[in-house]
Amino acid sequence: MGMQKRIDSTNLNLKEQVVSINRVTKVVKGGKNLSFSALTANQFPEVTIKETGEKIQTTSPDELLMHGTLADGGLFSIHIEGGKLSGSGVQIDITGDAGDLKITNTSAFGGVDEDFIVTGAQGDSKPLEHLPIPAEYEWFPRAGLQTGVAELGDLYVALSRDLASGTQAVPTFHDAVWQQQLFEQIQNSSETGKRINL
Repeated sequence: MGMQKRIDSTNLNLKEQVVSINRVTKVVKGGKNLSFSALTANQFPEVTIKETGEKIQTTSPDELLMHGTLADGGLFSIHIEGGKLSGSGVQIDITGDAGDLKITNTSAFGGVDEDFIVTGAQGDSKPLEHLPIPAEYEWFPRAGLQTGVAELGDLYVALSRDLASGTQAVPTFHDAVWQQQLFEQIQNSSETGKRINL
């Protein structure tokens, strides 16, 4: 295999627009000037395939701790685990200047009909309350689908709408290049212990 050429996305004529935030990695998408420190680790060097019992050695990081500062001075911290023995799932906490949001799921990838649960509160010392997901975000029937499959379906619906109307709701190639560069810098920070400025 030949040497891969690195693409400089700054010379590409692409338009960027944040339409929605669906994943942790998109939290930093809106403000691409950030400073962070990161640590990665391989916490499960051996995994067992549930269906067959086969044991497989792993070398890739399966856990990430990352904290830093966004362009506007806001702080962020991210903890991503590739597996949990307890079977607990996703938890995203967002603290803003007007209130708090919490997004949870009972398993890492979401089983059948295990959609994300959103709770939130506005104001000081208010309890988090369930926030129903508005109907306009339900783009197709989800009954019987695993959450990860439904999310992929959402992307296809968004792509179809983009192609039909000329909008740009789905991530672009420029976004993918930036995200790959972010992953490389996360690994760089973990290996060197240095704070990264993007």
